[in-house]
Parts: sequence; structure tokens; C-alpha cells
Amino acid sequence: MSFHGTTCKLKIERILAEGMIQKEYLGVLNGDGNPQTFNTKNFPIVGPEAEAPGVTGTAVAAGTATIFDTDLTAANGYYDGMTLRFLAGPNADEMEVIASYLQADGEITMSAAFTGVPGNDAFIIEPTVNVYTDEGTPGSWAEYTEDETAYYIAGLTGAVVISAAENQAGDAGDAISIDYYTSALVGLGQSMTVNFEGNLTDVYTLGERDPQEVKEGTISISGTIDQLYVSRDLLGKFLGESDFYKRLTDFTFKIYPNGDVGGQPVITLSNVKFGGGSISVDIGGILAANVTYSGLAIAVGTV
Repeated sequence: MSFHGTTCKLKIERILAEGMIQKEYLGVLNGDGNPQTFNTKNFPIVGPEAEAPGVTGTAVAAGTATIFDTDLTAANGYYDGMTLRFLAGPNADEMEVIASYLQADGEITMSAAFTGVPGNDAFIIEPTVNVYTDEGTPGSWAEYTEDETAYYIAGLTGAVVISAAENQAGDAGDAISIDYYTSALVGLGQSMTVNFEGNLTDVYTLGERDPQEVKEGTISISGTIDQLYVSRDLLGKFLGESDFYKRLTDFTFKIYPNGDVGGQPVITLSNVKFGGGSISVDIGGILAANVTYSGLAIAVGTV
């Protein structure tokens, strides 16, 4: 598959590698016995495949405490790994992590059961953020339990609210920090080629001319980008290694053959690593040419 003269947007998506996680120190608890709000410096926080935090929806009755339908319509897997918090009903203010999301009927499967079975109850899907306290011992971080008893995330404002129960007099001075995954545009490419190979193998029966069946082989996704423009401040992440773990940085490609317009096709390549290329730097910016890459998965959808 080749796309010439089209635009390829590269974004850093949720990559399950420690070096790709954004860490942020928020401050210390005041111990006044009330909920305490911390504002994140690097807002917006986003979850996997999410363009904006704080997506609201409504559950459909007749499900279970673990699996239920919703009015959501995003593509399969769009909300996987994010946190769902009910705003009403028997599970109001309870939150759990979404294990899987299916576009058909907006079906959501939670990683753990809610206390009750949801009815036609409103909810909000928020970014999955891990929240930590040092419990008064600098450098020794303990993660809060991901339920409504310790904290909640205000996805629309990027605020982290520690509950009153965790902000008592004995907690005064305890440091609070978070980590989360981020999404950022790192470059724009033109004249991109995508090579997809399923490596199918014909299987024959002895003495027969026609194949008995076709066996699926290993899948290979690779390609080249003729021209790729990147910003100077993100050059370290582009074509580079992530942090001190010495792993090549993973990217997600979003390819728009007919432009980034609603209803038009978008092709997504996931877990992409760059193999090589040449880089030129001038007063106009940074240009990488003849860049090669390989990826793990490909999916086709609409903008």
C-alpha cells in the first residue's frame, strides 16, 4: 500500500514501557481533614487513543457488574486501559479500569466488578493516572488504591483530588506524585509507503496439483517515509532511545489518505520503531529523508 503526497501524523501513544511514562510531582498534603486538590502542570492528561479526557456516557440496563452496554460509539479498543467512574446510580463515585471496549453496543468489560449492577446510569471515562504518596519518607513511594476511597481524577480540568480520609493531621507533609501516559505530535510526513505482508503458504497433499489449504504465516509491517519534518525539541524522542532503558522509542502513525477530515479514512500503525534514515538540519527546521520503519499492528477506520 502506498500513499503519495499525503500527510502522516505521528503521535506518542500509550506505550507499555516504563521509560515512556510521564512522571510529575504535585506537592504535599496539608492534613486539614478535607479533600485536597492538586493541579497537574502538564495538562491535558490523556489516556490511550483518547483525543481529550473526560468523555461522558450512559450505561444500558440489563448488564452485569462487570460487563454492560453503553451509548458510546468509538472504535474497538478506544477506551481500553482508561478509568470509568459512575456519576449516578448504585455505583456513584466508584471507579474501575476498563479491560476492553467494543464498538458493537458500546460494550464495556471492566477489570474488576462494581459494587452493584448499573442501570441507565451516567458515567465519565477519565485518564488512567497512578497516584502515589511517600507517606512521610522521601523517595519511598506507595501507590494509592485505584478506587474512590483515596482519590479521583477530574479529567475535564486535569485535577487530582485526594480524599479527606487520606488527608488527616497525621498525613500532613506527605508528598504526592503521579505518573501517566501522554500523547504528542512529533512530526509530519509526506510520500509514505506501507508494506504489509501476511506470508501465506500453500499446503499441498502428495500427488495433488491444487493446494489443500492456505496457512497463515508471520505478519510483517514496514515501510519508508520520503520526507519527515520534526521539531527541534522533540528530536531526542524521534529516531531515539527512550530514557535510560536504551529501548527504541515506540510511536503510532496515523495516515490520512484524503486529509484529516471527518468521515474520511484513517490508517493506524501501532508500536512503530524507526530503523534508520538521514537527517538534515537547517534554519527552516529538521528534515529526515528516506526513513525506514517497522510496526506491529495495522487498523483501518474513519476520522
